[in-house]
Amino acid sequence: DNKKNSEEEDIVVILCGNPNEFCVGRETILSLSSPSFSFETLWTCPNLITSSNDDINKMFSCEINIWEKLQEITTTTKHGKIKAFLLDESASNNMIKIVDRIWRNPLNRKAWLAQQFTFLAPFTDGRHFLELRRREIVNYPHLYRAQVRISDIELGIVSGDDEFFYRRLVNTTQSIQTQLEDIVQIQNVEGGVQHINPHDPNAKWYLESDFDMSKGKHQYETQRPLAEQRIYQLQLVKVMHEKKRKKKKKKKKKVDTMMTSKFWRGSLKAALSNHHTDITFHTTRWKTKNKNDNQKKDEKKHSGFVLSTITSQGNAVLTLDTANGNMDLNILTYYDTTDNMSITFDKNNTLTTQATIMIDDFWDTWNQYLEKKINEHNKAEHDFYYTLQFKSRQILPRGIDKVVNLYQDLPYHIQKKPNN
Repeated sequence: DNKKNSEEEDIVVILCGNPNEFCVGRETILSLSSPSFSFETLWTCPNLITSSNDDINKMFSCEINIWEKLQEITTTTKHGKIKAFLLDESASNNMIKIVDRIWRNPLNRKAWLAQQFTFLAPFTDGRHFLELRRREIVNYPHLYRAQVRISDIELGIVSGDDEFFYRRLVNTTQSIQTQLEDIVQIQNVEGGVQHINPHDPNAKWYLESDFDMSKGKHQYETQRPLAEQRIYQLQLVKVMHEKKRKKKKKKKKKVDTMMTSKFWRGSLKAALSNHHTDITFHTTRWKTKNKNDNQKKDEKKHSGFVLSTITSQGNAVLTLDTANGNMDLNILTYYDTTDNMSITFDKNNTLTTQATIMIDDFWDTWNQYLEKKINEHNKAEHDFYYTLQFKSRQILPRGIDKVVNLYQDLPYHIQKKPNN
């Protein structure tokens, strides 16, 4: 699938859809005569081709796979830097989200991206992706963005550190029009280098020293993060099979194990057992009372439970509304030990702490456990099936003195033990 030359060349990477389907951008590049670059193709991960929803585990697995491929591309190619990264129109939204997360990491950009680079994507689906890249690299000289129409396809371009961008854009579009015999139009170009007249008598330059930053610096340096909190919102959706909906035969009501506190207590215990041994659980059940006699009989009564667990290194609180499946999971991990506070790197080479890795491991293990149990439940149950949908996530620092940063986000010289 990949086309390489033995000489030192720049790397062009394109993200395509299903390997069994036509990738317009890839075929266009392959049709060019004597390209002066090494060409690599990233296909949509097989586990996401048939998946229509945002499955966290599948997307995380795919993200690791794509990261490893990009790492391999840049380490095995002689030049070792990506000159251009392209999104084909066949790439799915989930794959665009994945490569967006990868490129957001400044360490990845520093390791893989050439000093002079280009991002190219379909203007409709990839506009947000391109805008994020432009904002991340706004400090590059000669930063441009452009819109180009090739036949009926409209493309967006973001290019950095290319002082000959205009000339290169015109030459490239003319070459494509000649070789492919397609109508190519440059619709819009923005950016460049800001020209400032140093002799303007009205010009006034402001430096950092012109502003009083003492209060902000004092707050930043005195904050003491003591813990990291994560709040997840999910929904357990119960779906009736179509055939069973039509048949309204009354059956003996049986206990739905997926809606019991015992099941979810087991899921938390399975996820916590990797790092904790001193686990204590407490369950509080609740149910709304119908005080209105005129309330309709078919109206749902809300009921559920709050399941809390306490360990020496933090706590987790799970709240489930069994009437509609709405679920909140609140996790708090303390920076109370040297191990929890130790700085390290996660799977994406991002600076983190052992406390954060502990939460990540809990989340991964919990999802794997639930996926297994839900699949087992769905196979045994013939009337309905469950799906667990991820809604949102918040990561919050907790501590003293107006804490706004996680422990790993603070400079090394102000990272202190909480008991200091």
